[in-house]
Amino acid sequence: AGHCGGTDTLCGRSILRSAAALSGVGETGVFLRVFCHGPTPCCQKNPDTDEIECECEPEDIIENKRDDKDDQQQCARFGGSTVKLLGSAALAATEAEGQCKFSKTAE
Repeated sequence: AGHCGGTDTLCGRSILRSAAALSGVGETGVFLRVFCHGPTPCCQKNPDTDEIECECEPEDIIENKRDDKDDQQQCARFGGSTVKLLGSAALAATEAEGQCKFSKTAE
């Protein structure tokens, strides 16, 4: 029957596909947090010592800019994946709405 939540029904499969896509959104969110940031300053606070450490030599600045560019590319990649997964989750949930037959409970 279409109301069962098992994976042997269209309803159950659609619900699980939607949940899997949402799980993927959570996973890509971790990468977005790591890679999506502004320019790396040459002076930063060391979280272990709470002291400000500066590496502002020209080669340090060039390395920071190179790392920032790589991070921006990864940010775009995972941002696109997040949008795709959100769309997949919404589509599967919409399909499940039509496939699952819910009975109204007495109040």
